Amino acid sequence: TPNEKTIVKNTLRKTKKLIIIEPYKAFNFPLPKLVRKYYDRTLGDWDGINPYARREKWDYSNDGLKEYFIELGANKVTDMGKDVMAVFQSLQDNQNMLIKR
Repeated sequence: TPNEKTIVKNTLRKTKKLIIIEPYKAFNFPLPKLVRKYYDRTLGDWDGINPYARREKWDYSNDGLKEYFIELGANKVTDMGKDVMAVFQSLQDNQNMLIKR
């Protein structure tokens, strides 16, 4: 969403490290739409940030999602099965790491 960059930035003002784990394809298992929606509301990603209709169309490639996280400012991006994990560090931590090098 257009708010993702703002959400990451605001979160890093309040914490030293942010870890985001997302699938590169949101619904990568074959289920009928009604069952998927029920699963999503009870066990899935029903957090109000991205509406179901938008997430249903989420279809990044593995590399595409990694690039997206790097564009958002991730310091480290790695595969975790069918998911991609991105680690973001606060600006202060990034500055401290550069000073130590």
